[in-house]
Amino acid sequence: MARLNLNDNDLTNVLVGLRATGQHALAERIQTEARNDDDDNESESDRDCRLDIDGVGFADPGGNSALRAATRSNPRVHPCPTCGRANALTPADVRQGYQCDRCADAAERGGW
Repeated sequence: MARLNLNDNDLTNVLVGLRATGQHALAERIQTEARNDDDDNESESDRDCRLDIDGVGFADPGGNSALRAATRSNPRVHPCPTCGRANALTPADVRQGYQCDRCADAAERGGW
C-alpha cells in the first residue's frame, strides 16, 4: 500500500468519502494503517489522548465535537434529544448522553 502524508482532517475527509461510496472495508484498512503508523511515532501520553472511546473514533478529530464517528457498526441514526433533529447521533453518542453539536455549542455559549 502506498504511503500518504495526511493530517487528521484530510484523513477524516478521505474516510468519509470512502464510506459514502460504500468502500467500508478500504476505509477501515486505511484507518487501521493510520493508527498503526501513529502508534509508531507517538509517546505513550499522546497515544492515550488519541485512543478511541467505546472503540469508535471521533467524528471530528482535533475539533470541538465530542461526537463519535459514524461507521457501519455505529451509524448516525438517532435524533438529538434536545432539538429532535433526525440522524444526529450514533449509538455511542446516545450511550454517553450527548446532544447534537448545534445544541451542545448553544448550551456552552449560554443557551439558545
